[in-house]
Amino acid sequence: MHQQRCKLQVAIDWHEVRLTEKIISIWVGRTKQSLMILQGKMSHAASHYEWQLKWKVFERWQRLHIILRIEKETEMRRQRWRMKIWELLPDYKPIEEDL
Repeated sequence: MHQQRCKLQVAIDWHEVRLTEKIISIWVGRTKQSLMILQGKMSHAASHYEWQLKWKVFERWQRLHIILRIEKETEMRRQRWRMKIWELLPDYKPIEEDL
């Protein structure tokens, strides 16, 4: 009787160990799978971000000539105002701007 009880306990323990190993194995597999999916999503997000960044830089580069023309016109307008002021006030010295 005692020997049968010991054998039964060994069988129960062996079954629980194998079941635990199987569950842990499945858990590790699912964890690896979800990490691979996450890595793929992160890679996709990074490539999307880089593409968007390149596109924005390209758009800004295309508009650069317009911005430079506007800045040039603004500076020419400022210079005309300076000349008018110098005509009226010959000893006038403008405040130095951060150029």
